[in-house]
Amino acid sequence: GRLVEAPVDWALDDAHYYAFNRGAGAMNTPQDVYKAWEWEFDGVYQYGSAFNLTMHPQHTGRLAKMMVLERFIQYARSHSNVEFMRCIDVAKNWTAAGMKTPD
Repeated sequence: GRLVEAPVDWALDDAHYYAFNRGAGAMNTPQDVYKAWEWEFDGVYQYGSAFNLTMHPQHTGRLAKMMVLERFIQYARSHSNVEFMRCIDVAKNWTAAGMKTPD
């Protein structure tokens, strides 16, 4: 089969916000991350694109951060025409619709 790449962005990767970096100072709070995701979602929603959130168990898998994720999911679901899909299903829909992939 063809390779379909799901685009990723550091703004939607939990490691960017939660990973400890000795030289970067204090880590972001879960509330900071929620607000960043909310703003990113609003932009994607307004212009009709995909929101591909990347999460790692060592970051978002912590309790307070899971609560932020649940709150964000509720926020996204409060909008019309929002669908949650696995990347494999997005790729299948893409190819089934006859969309082109690079050779």
